[in-house]
Amino acid sequence: MKIYDDLKWSGNIRRDNGLIEEIILHHRAGNGDVESIDAYHKKLGWEGIGYHYYIRKNGDIYSGRPELMAGAHTKGHNIGTLGICFEGNFDIESMNPIQVDAGIDLIVSLMKKYPTIEKVSKHNDYNSTACPGKYFPFQDIVDYVSYMLDMLGMLDREDPDMEGKTTYVPNVPSAWAKTEAAWAMDKKLIIGDEKGDIYWQKPVTKEELAIILKRALDK
Repeated sequence: MKIYDDLKWSGNIRRDNGLIEEIILHHRAGNGDVESIDAYHKKLGWEGIGYHYYIRKNGDIYSGRPELMAGAHTKGHNIGTLGICFEGNFDIESMNPIQVDAGIDLIVSLMKKYPTIEKVSKHNDYNSTACPGKYFPFQDIVDYVSYMLDMLGMLDREDPDMEGKTTYVPNVPSAWAKTEAAWAMDKKLIIGDEKGDIYWQKPVTKEELAIILKRALDK
């Protein structure tokens, strides 16, 4: 994961407690480069861009405020948090898989770097705003962050269906396979359990594979 660091800083706003405890996610509600946000925020009289990171639609990640500098992204919650902004307006569009994956990779890396981070939230969890948009894939992102952290041994979560095992498996298809997953479900090549649940990340047995192949060949 490469992070571009093109912005210059003159401010010295330090955190009150020195602890980073939360990541808050935003959308830009539009398109454009990181420099344009930085310029706009400086016009408001700020030290510079209010977010700590900005992720473009092509997956490029740009650093904004230094991590130990208080943000200007969520009123009342700028101390002890990191603000990540995604390019796009997710009130009217969906996020592409490349941008989703970049967001997941960044969040995981930050949570590895700062074990004090306890949760990932949305801007509208705290302020009266549409941000980050009704189509923002928040649950997908936090599910995969949890999954990756668990694989790294950084979580101790128990799935009640796993008989006490600590492996957490997100019940959503991978971001890059959503279109194909929807197609397979529509064609009834993949059908859930008695509750209708499909555990996308669990291994497929030979019996299940045989059933899927037979259904596909019978179409």
